[in-house]
Amino acid sequence: MKKYICIYVFFKNLLNKEEPIYLKSMLGGVGFLAFVFLSLNLFPFTTKQPSSNLDYLTFNKPELWITKQGAKVKELDNLVPSDFLQEWLRFLSTEKKNMYIFFDRITGKPSLISGEGIPWIPGWVNDIKGSDLGLPDGIGGKDVPLSIVSQKAIGLINKYPKLFSIDPNFLKVNHIASGPISDYLYNVRFDFYYLDIPVERAHLSFHLNNGNLVQFGQEFICDSIYEIDPNPKISIGDAWDILWNYIGGKTEKDKILENEKLSIIPVSTDDVLKGNLVSPGNGLKYKLIYTISFIREGEIGTWEAKIDAHRGEILSFIDSNYYGHIQGGVCLHDNTSEVIMPFPAAKIVSGTDIFYSDSKGNFN
Repeated sequence: MKKYICIYVFFKNLLNKEEPIYLKSMLGGVGFLAFVFLSLNLFPFTTKQPSSNLDYLTFNKPELWITKQGAKVKELDNLVPSDFLQEWLRFLSTEKKNMYIFFDRITGKPSLISGEGIPWIPGWVNDIKGSDLGLPDGIGGKDVPLSIVSQKAIGLINKYPKLFSIDPNFLKVNHIASGPISDYLYNVRFDFYYLDIPVERAHLSFHLNNGNLVQFGQEFICDSIYEIDPNPKISIGDAWDILWNYIGGKTEKDKILENEKLSIIPVSTDDVLKGNLVSPGNGLKYKLIYTISFIREGEIGTWEAKIDAHRGEILSFIDSNYYGHIQGGVCLHDNTSEVIMPFPAAKIVSGTDIFYSDSKGNFN
């Protein structure tokens, strides 16, 4: 019996107007067929209307738009490094599973490896027992601690280092986006840190269905990260001065929020922005940035700026206020009516912002 899922997705901005968004979901496995779609007719497409001078100053530099150029390995001829190809063949012969791979030209790394599952934790399609993991027999996959599943993922990275080409020391478990979703789905997401500096949007994910690893891959992790200088050239105070100068000065109504941070962001190369196909690993660069934000009394918005910590250039200035709820109409069996249910642990991408819904489908 197949399960058909139709998901209606929307969020509301601060003015309580509904906007469609992009939902990314990686679900798969035995007997599971999912249809995920957005309908512009279901919800009106309305953005926040400018209500102050700050609204007219908002912008994003084009390079902040990042994407993928995915292709099957066999379609890339001699562009893929030979050591990667040898590692992929070793993976297939060792694991003895029917799996396929999509290679991302932008990052020069696999964006998706998927197919027949590799048994990791107890599930109805494998013979794994709790005692195999140092746990009581009879334990269900959803009750396996995240620490054990994440170590299985690290073990796979270490077993096939040239397949991933990612230093495990740069990975940290994202506890919000990781863990069991239901009785049979389990996700593990590692966020990428370079020398303990978070790299926004860069991560490595593993997806289990009924105890088996069925999908894994990375987003926006590229070896060009090693070219970046992790030491800022300007101070956080300098960044604030740059921002105040851009918006016409600080007023007595402005309140600085205590969430300023130093991070790294991926940016697209000129070739990618022009729509050109790039050779593997040559589509992404990185910038060290400060993210600073403030609110202005009497005006709607939380105003956020990303400022290059080397050159002092403002890369974006936006109202970062978003909140919402994600839910779906779910048909659990053939020829049954839909049941509206929250969609937990969903990844929601809006522009350069990423949100994760909680167990009730809420995000902000």
